[in-house]
Amino acid sequence: MNLSTRAVLAVLCLAQLTPLESARAQPGRLSIVVIEGEDAVNVIQQRTAVAAVVEVRDSNGQPVAGATVTFTIRSGSATLNGARTLTVTTNAAGRAAASGLMPTSPGTVQMSASASFQGQTAATVTISQTNAMAAGAGVGAAVAGTAAGSAAAGGGLSALAIGAIAGGVGGGLYAAKAARASGTSGTSGTTGGRPSCVFRVSPTTLDVASVGAGVGGQSLGGPMVISVGLESDDCGPKDWTATTDAPFLTLFVDTSSQAQQGAARVMVNVVANPPGSAARMGTVTIAGQTVTVNQAGRCAFSVTPASATFPRAGGSVVFTVTVSPAICDAPAWIASTISNFISLSPPGGSGSGVVTATAAPYPFQPGGPPLTGIIDIARQLVQFVQ
Repeated sequence: MNLSTRAVLAVLCLAQLTPLESARAQPGRLSIVVIEGEDAVNVIQQRTAVAAVVEVRDSNGQPVAGATVTFTIRSGSATLNGARTLTVTTNAAGRAAASGLMPTSPGTVQMSASASFQGQTAATVTISQTNAMAAGAGVGAAVAGTAAGSAAAGGGLSALAIGAIAGGVGGGLYAAKAARASGTSGTSGTTGGRPSCVFRVSPTTLDVASVGAGVGGQSLGGPMVISVGLESDDCGPKDWTATTDAPFLTLFVDTSSQAQQGAARVMVNVVANPPGSAARMGTVTIAGQTVTVNQAGRCAFSVTPASATFPRAGGSVVFTVTVSPAICDAPAWIASTISNFISLSPPGGSGSGVVTATAAPYPFQPGGPPLTGIIDIARQLVQFVQ
C-alpha cells in the first residue's frame, strides 16, 4: 500500500467518527471568568481582603462543577491561608473562591488562576488587587495624592480605589468594573456628554429566616450584605443613596455615609419576626435599584388542654397542638416527659397535630399521695396529676 492510499484511508476513518468520538479525539477547552475581586482594594489594618471568585466554563459557556482551580500569588505582599498557592474545587455553580487572602504590605498584588477538568485545561487569568493602609485624616490625603499622581501617569490605582483609600473604607471594599453575576440590576444613560454611571446591585433578593439577621436578629450570623459596583470609572455622577421603607430593616453602609462615590457594600440588619407573625416583605432602594427582602413567618405553638388529670386506674388524655401561622419556617416540635409511667404518641410532629398521653395504673396502695409531673409538648409545659 503506497503513501497516497494510506492518506486516503486515514481521511475516510476520521470522517466516520461519531460526534462523541470526534469530541474525544479533540478535547474541548475550558475558560475562566473572573466574577469578583478584580481591582479590589484591601485595607491592611482590617486584615481582611476581597476573595477572588472565578467561574469555570466549558466550550459551550456552561459552568463546570468539580473542576480543579489553582490560585497563585504571582507578585505583591499577600498570602492565601498563609501560603502563596491555594487549590480548590468548583462548586455546583462552577465557581471557586480564593479564601484566606491576607494583605501584608501596601502595593499591587497579582494573582493568577488556572483550571483543569478531566484532561481539559483553561488559559490562566490574572487578577489585580491593591493593598493599602487604613487612611486617617492625614494618611488618607497623602495616599490619595500619591494615587492620583500615579493614575494621571496612566497606571496605579483607579479613581474608585483612590476614593476608597482616602475615605478609609473598611476591609474588602472593592471597586468592581462590572458585576455580571446572576441576581444583579443596573441603570445607565448619559450626563452632559459623559456616560451616566451604571450601578450594579447584587443580590436583588434576600431571603431571611424568621429569627432575623445581624443587629436585632436572633440568629448567630451577621447582617445580610448587598454589593454595589460600577460598570466603568469614566462616568458621572457617582453619588448614590441607600434607603428603606420597612421598619424591621436597618441599613449600614461601610463608608459610614449614605451618599456614596462608586462601589461599596450595604449591610442589612433584619429584626426577628415576632412569634405567630406571618411572612413579611420589605424593600431597600440602593442607587436607584430595588432590593426585595423576604422574611419567613415565625411559628408560635399552643397546646390544649393546659393541664391533665389521669385516673388511678390509668388512662389517656389527648392534647391538641396548634401552630400559627400555617406557613412558618420552623414548624417541627417534640413531645417528652421524664415521668416513666407516662407514654406519648407520637413523640413529635410538624405543624398542627395531636399527642396522646397514656398513664399506667397508680403504682401504690389506695389512698397514697397523688403523682404529679410535667409533659413538654412543643416547648409548652403541661402539668398533670394522677
